[in-house]
Amino acid sequence: MQPPNLRAAAKAHFWTLLERHRWVRRRRADMTTEEVAFVEAAMQETSSGACAAIDHLDALLAERPALIRSVGDTALTAAFVGTHTDALVAHLVAKGACFECDSRQWSPLHHAAQEIARHAVPEFARFHTVFQHGVAAATAIGENAPHRGTSGNRSLLHITAFYGHPELTALLLNHGATAVMERNLGRTGPTALQLATRMHHWRERRERTAQVLLAHGARYDIFSACARNDGDRLRELLRQDGDGARQRNGQGETPLHWAAWCGSVECAEQLLGAGAHVNAATNNGKTPLHFAAGPLDAPVDRPRPDNIEVVRVLAANGAALDASDHHARTPLHHAAFQGYGRVAEALLEAGANPSHRNTRGKTALEMARKGAMYLRQRAQQGGS
Repeated sequence: MQPPNLRAAAKAHFWTLLERHRWVRRRRADMTTEEVAFVEAAMQETSSGACAAIDHLDALLAERPALIRSVGDTALTAAFVGTHTDALVAHLVAKGACFECDSRQWSPLHHAAQEIARHAVPEFARFHTVFQHGVAAATAIGENAPHRGTSGNRSLLHITAFYGHPELTALLLNHGATAVMERNLGRTGPTALQLATRMHHWRERRERTAQVLLAHGARYDIFSACARNDGDRLRELLRQDGDGARQRNGQGETPLHWAAWCGSVECAEQLLGAGAHVNAATNNGKTPLHFAAGPLDAPVDRPRPDNIEVVRVLAANGAALDASDHHARTPLHHAAFQGYGRVAEALLEAGANPSHRNTRGKTALEMARKGAMYLRQRAQQGGS
């Protein structure tokens, strides 16, 4: 019985993926016809054809047993980054296939974790398979950045925490990923727990992921507490460290930046009462009000976080309404660009200047996305 046909476009995609990331020892051009056929049999999407794909692989191996040694790594990698391939991965591992990719690079495990976590896929038994058989480790770190503009030193936990996949996170931790739980993304960036707590979209998934990390002993720091608006934990930490409200992370962010980003009013008020600097600037010149006005994490097609109250708290405590970041963008620019219409309105009512121009000469109105209707209404009514 033959497996389902794999379209030419899908084949090309898989080969490009495998060779671009240098996940395999040999390129397709260096393989025999039989080796290419074996690898492409492992590329099948097996949601409805797992048995057929496995039967096809076994038939090829029966004719040429050496295929598992010559291209078993390529076949396993192709299956691992595929869709609905848990049974196929288990079969290849049982036959002796293993990974051969550079452990310092973005790996098939990182790619599969990203696709599974991003789309909340419930099928991820392939990870248990490779961990259980010693083919791969849950502590895998992609030291080098996978793409230009992204951070390296990326653990699998960073990926599952960012997208919010509590079940895969728990599996990783149960297989030893606690050893890298406190690693920083990019060496000075956030830990897995910090990634899970500070983001807006997929909020419920990320909160459950944060709870899994905390249950496994993740360090519950002041930044994560402020992101979750956990006033009790913040009070405890401030009692332990009187200067905690003014500490900074590798990007120059303070706990108040994180409270502002996540709309954590109770924590923002506590921090200000404990001596936090309301206009502290990050390494790129952003104040807590910039963070409150336009959290860049939330995609424009998803619900907007409601940061109006924290904006008002910051403004009432002396936040500079027209503070400029390194591109001369004010909080109003950020609110307008991200489509936070109600936040833009709150800033204008507090006295923000809508005529301020950034380094490209644009006002907040000129940067406004569809959601920032208040600015457009002001312009149509002749407002400044």
